[in-house]
Amino acid sequence: MLCLIFEDRDIDGDRAYIYNEGLEVLLSKWDNGRDIKRAWPYKNLNTTQRRYLLSEIAYEGFCSGKLLFSEEQLTDKIGECFKSRSQWLTATDEAIDPKAVLKAIEAHHGLLVERAQKVYSFSHLTFQEYLTARRIGEKQSLLATLFPHASEVRWREVFRLIAAMVDPEDFLRPLKRYVDSLIAGSEKMQRYLAWCDRKAAGKGQNRREAVRAFYYAFGSDAEFFRALDLDLKLDLSLKLDLSLALADHTFLDRPSQIASDLGLSSLATELRKLQQEIPLTKPTFWLDSPEGQRWKVRLRLISRRYRDIGIDWKWTRKEVTLLHAHIKANQTLVACIKAAPAITESLREELLSALLLPTKPI
Repeated sequence: MLCLIFEDRDIDGDRAYIYNEGLEVLLSKWDNGRDIKRAWPYKNLNTTQRRYLLSEIAYEGFCSGKLLFSEEQLTDKIGECFKSRSQWLTATDEAIDPKAVLKAIEAHHGLLVERAQKVYSFSHLTFQEYLTARRIGEKQSLLATLFPHASEVRWREVFRLIAAMVDPEDFLRPLKRYVDSLIAGSEKMQRYLAWCDRKAAGKGQNRREAVRAFYYAFGSDAEFFRALDLDLKLDLSLKLDLSLALADHTFLDRPSQIASDLGLSSLATELRKLQQEIPLTKPTFWLDSPEGQRWKVRLRLISRRYRDIGIDWKWTRKEVTLLHAHIKANQTLVACIKAAPAITESLREELLSALLLPTKPI
């Protein structure tokens, strides 16, 4: 299909453009290029009408989480579309046969295929995602119903495609407001965002919003760790040690060494003193003892005094779920910013610099 799209030019354009061209190939150019004449009931529909019919099927299925459709569901939807759009038929046309239309779509374009007896799906998820995005992009009132899916990974490609289809001002600003609103009502979560921003201030060459995201999630991937500057490595090391995931006789080795490398001699000294108190045998069991519990409190207090980390936020299960939804929605927003070809540099910078900030100064 790509060969047909770009047979006389270089491959270029964003995903939405390529998908649109691919759909155009399957809906019209494929037949025209081979001088194929299709039989009624489907041939009288123009490309726009065929695309609309498929978009309705794709959108309704995607919203309800359906990748598979029964023959009855599809024929009902096809009949409903023709019934509500009588202009699709001429005065001399016979009554529409939805099953014949379905078979024509399957045979002529390969966009819908029969996976099992009377069970259909789009030939590739990409087509359903693109047609869903197209349906939403062409009806602005549907955008508001889209935003609650911002935290759902399965919708992310639809968001990206829409970002490439519509005016960035009309889509990205409202999306940013929605993402911010997810935790705007929680004072504790707003304080958490303020803490992330406070920690992100003055962190070298890293973009501030990227460092905010680091503190928001405290990632622990090894490759990610190696790419950090020393200041961030110190906080990550202390965070890992505070979680007691590295509880053995080398406990606190890394953060004390990094503190020394940064010239934070007082912090390095206090960490080494704490390290010397850990018994060489069975340190994990010792940490669970009353003495070990007191030791952990001291480590947390030192981390807070020197690095402003180690705060026990006491998140509830509901709050953790909401924080996860919030970060996923922000990831969707960033994906949309990257996917919008018409976005201005000023809008891009405005949106990125405001990521993961509290809605009000704290």
